[in-house]
Amino acid sequence: MLNKIFNHVSDDFCFYIRRSNGLNRLAFVSFSSLVLLLAVLLNPPMPEFERANALTGVAVAADTSISITSTDASASIDLTNKISSAGSFMASADEESINFSLNTNNYTGYTLSIVANDDEGSLTTSDNSGSLASVSSITAASDFSNNRNYNGKWGLKPSKYVTDEGDIITNNSEDPVYLPSPTTTPTVLDKTTAANESNMSNDYAIALGARVDWSVQPGAYSRTFSLVALANPAPYSIVYDKNTNDNVANLPAAQVSDSMTETNISLSNSIPTREHYSFLGWCSVATTNSNGVDSCSGTIYNPNGDGTNLTYGIDQTTTNNTRLYAMWEMIVFACNKQYRLENADGSWGEYQTETPETIIQGGTCNYSKQINNYKSQNGANDLAVSTSVSNMSEDVTLSLDLYRNNYTVSLTKGTGVYSVAVTGSGVKSGYGTDTAIIRHDGEVIITASMNSGYDWVNWTGSATYTGQSQVVSNTTGNLAFTANGVKSCIRSISGTMQAFDPSGLCSNVTSGTLTDSRDSKSYTVAKIDGKWWMTKNLDLSGNRVLTPSTSNVTSNYTLPPSKISSPGFGESGSVAHVYNSNSTTCGSGSPCYSYYSFTAATAGTVLASSAVTGDATQDICPKGWKLPSSNDFNSLVNSAGTKLASSAFKTVYSGYYAGTTLFDGGSAGTYWGTRYSYQSSNKMKLGWFLNSKDSSAVVNGMHRYHGRSIRCILKT
Repeated sequence: MLNKIFNHVSDDFCFYIRRSNGLNRLAFVSFSSLVLLLAVLLNPPMPEFERANALTGVAVAADTSISITSTDASASIDLTNKISSAGSFMASADEESINFSLNTNNYTGYTLSIVANDDEGSLTTSDNSGSLASVSSITAASDFSNNRNYNGKWGLKPSKYVTDEGDIITNNSEDPVYLPSPTTTPTVLDKTTAANESNMSNDYAIALGARVDWSVQPGAYSRTFSLVALANPAPYSIVYDKNTNDNVANLPAAQVSDSMTETNISLSNSIPTREHYSFLGWCSVATTNSNGVDSCSGTIYNPNGDGTNLTYGIDQTTTNNTRLYAMWEMIVFACNKQYRLENADGSWGEYQTETPETIIQGGTCNYSKQINNYKSQNGANDLAVSTSVSNMSEDVTLSLDLYRNNYTVSLTKGTGVYSVAVTGSGVKSGYGTDTAIIRHDGEVIITASMNSGYDWVNWTGSATYTGQSQVVSNTTGNLAFTANGVKSCIRSISGTMQAFDPSGLCSNVTSGTLTDSRDSKSYTVAKIDGKWWMTKNLDLSGNRVLTPSTSNVTSNYTLPPSKISSPGFGESGSVAHVYNSNSTTCGSGSPCYSYYSFTAATAGTVLASSAVTGDATQDICPKGWKLPSSNDFNSLVNSAGTKLASSAFKTVYSGYYAGTTLFDGGSAGTYWGTRYSYQSSNKMKLGWFLNSKDSSAVVNGMHRYHGRSIRCILKT
């Protein structure tokens, strides 16, 4: 847009054409002055955008100048006396041409044009009586001078001109081109692209060419034209680069101009949008680091209206073809993660925080946690617990509750058990029942109540516990227990030997003291190899009646009186004898109790005349007890070994009586059994114990009338 014209040159540039037919006329064609117009093209200020954050350019005046100097203001041709009958062509001599120079500091150069004030294009005389038409198209000099079709036409010959294709032609060849007359549409003569070099001007010349014949009226023909030099604008293009492979909306179109003369330009007010990113501004040199974060090492053009770097400045030394890169900041949110663990009593611990994760807008934050012996509330043991938030649009905190693994405690009621129950802080469900769910490492209590008439024994199964109410800690797996009881039992031995019933005793009761109801003497008893033995020698004195109600007899039997002396060897074996000695020679430091002949021991049932072999069925033991059999003796030896003195049997080294003499007192003890057989020499082959001090125990035969000890065994 042409706003202002500078340096109006008032000197005329005249083109003269002279011609003559050489016979009767002198023709002189003169041109009136050409006026040179010099101007600079300026763009007005860009309108400001209403958006507060728009990029706004401010127009400034260009510091550009163009100067012209000339030596001639007109050009002429003299055709006097040079016209042939066919027509003649003449051109301005160098000294008859317009010569001028242009100089500019505008870095884009200038455009030089010639323009007329109308579109007639003819040279005319001052009285309009004659005219020369303009050539109609670009014409080579050879065509112009040789073709009589050009008679009565003229044209310009500038030293440079621009073709319709935009090419600049230097018009100094041997066959120069003549241009048609300028019109109101400027004819471009030259277009430079840079400022003049220092102290150097661009030189130009404009000459005339005309062809006339005798038909042309003699005279001076003239026309005035204007030369216009305009400073070339500072063309620019700004391409907005989205700087990503993602889709970007509202990306500004490229700004392209060939008429800009400001030093600053307004950037587009469009704010591009990219999913998951914030737009930071435009940058001439943008870089992206390995983490995808954009930074600017050039100039930032800020869209946020902070008053800095809001326009793009034109470099006055070069045209500006600029690519501005969008800078992006990823929109991210914090994914905070925390978890807590269920305590063994069902309470919760404090939340433990994990390293936060940065998630892009619209992304998904996943959080998964697995800890041995913990799980989700309804998941399998040791299951990874997870949660997530998708389409993130703000900071989030993901919390995981990790429940302890669950185990099962199953209780079974055994003998005599009335009820069982699981209690305690570690119970998750089933509190107080026989089956409960408990927590890993939890503490529980298993309890049992007994039916009437039964006593507690123990818990068996996953472990063995003696406590009827038992604490079980640090559970790490399924548990199963059985509560065991027994029928109520007697915890100690008391009463008479005659009434003793071991079936009611507790299993751990294996010894005690009983009283013989016949004389109220006390005896220790013990369970040896499953059988109950007296562990003290029988001390029943003579001269008493033994009845079936208190003794092991089927009818009354009178025990002979006790005496110290005994019949001599060979005395009738049918006589019962009771030897009662107060001697302490048995080695116990106490009386050696009583001694009995075999006839007395068997309540008079085994006599010398019994020439048979068998076992006595009666004896002087308390009711419910009896003399031991040979098998009983052998079983005792096998169970306790030969060293019976140190066993539960508690052997008394009472010796034995033969006649009036005590033998082996303090060194051996012998005991009657039930076995008998007749032999010569008044012997019965009887079962008896010989316990030489810690040496041996044997079963052997002995004389029936010897006085020996008795240990009774409970009947089974």
